[in-house]
Amino acid sequence: MTVPTHTPLISRITMTSNWIHGVNDHVHHIDTSPHDSGKISCTQAGTDAATIAVPHKLHQSVSVFERLGIFTRRAGMRSNGGGMRAAGWRTGIAGVLWLLCLPSFGVAASVQLQWEYPVTPALSRFRIYRVSGSCPASALLPQQSLRIASVDSQETVQGNFAATKAIDGNPATFWHTQFTSPIAPLPHILVLDLGSLMWVDAVHYLPRQDGRQAGNIARYEVSVSVDNSTWDLPVAAGTFPATSAEQRVRFTARTGRYVRLTGLSEVVGDVVTNAAEVRVAGAPLVTSPVAPIGEVARSAGSLHTFTDATVPSGSTNCWYVKAQAPDGTESVASNPVQVP
Repeated sequence: MTVPTHTPLISRITMTSNWIHGVNDHVHHIDTSPHDSGKISCTQAGTDAATIAVPHKLHQSVSVFERLGIFTRRAGMRSNGGGMRAAGWRTGIAGVLWLLCLPSFGVAASVQLQWEYPVTPALSRFRIYRVSGSCPASALLPQQSLRIASVDSQETVQGNFAATKAIDGNPATFWHTQFTSPIAPLPHILVLDLGSLMWVDAVHYLPRQDGRQAGNIARYEVSVSVDNSTWDLPVAAGTFPATSAEQRVRFTARTGRYVRLTGLSEVVGDVVTNAAEVRVAGAPLVTSPVAPIGEVARSAGSLHTFTDATVPSGSTNCWYVKAQAPDGTESVASNPVQVP
């Protein structure tokens, strides 16, 4: 059994709403100009399910094709629950008032997902999952839930500046790389263990709070790993300003258990690194035992797409993707995406 070591990364999600026309299009129109008032009915199987009274010259108050909305009771809509509703209106040329009659579920939406996956690992296909409701909300993880997986250097001779000080919840203490001889060179690396697989989307870095800047990180990289062995390209990189304020690094959610903060340079040109607190924001993986809604065969390139054309109207849903090895085993879930 070979579990895929990489997880897909959904890089884009696009939703398209489609106004649904029923039998005979269910698009009715009248010319209101010669009439004092009128009415248009949406019908289904001969049932008058939704009716709108159209006031005289209503079209004169609306620009051509500008207004498309949902009628309310104040607009004169009534429904007997027959499965249809008058969903919108707009004026056309020559004073023609158009009424679009939609099935009771209103708008059908199709969602297209695009995700990335490395070209090299052996893989047979991807499976796409949809869970009803919102994706799990991201939040800062409790510091007590974090563990130090590894650190390249820490000063414990001239004081207690162990790596654990970076996750102890006390901003007055801090991790500092070794500053007694021999001094370890840059880069400096701190790896945190979150305790379980999470969707990770942010790292907060608080430098030392004692009024000094020695060791404050300037250039940095953030990486996420499932197993602390396979590390993809950094999920974020940049330069922190020369300040003692906490810095927040946000990125597209990645699936992982381990988070690596790498200090590539230091604000005053030294070769040491510190951190008063390193915090991680994430959300638990979706664990609902849902069946996949579709599959996509592995292509030669790194980009793949899938269109979900069965999205229930007006609903909130969460999508994720899993990679499947030739023997049928799946990777952990990709980053989640939500609509709306």
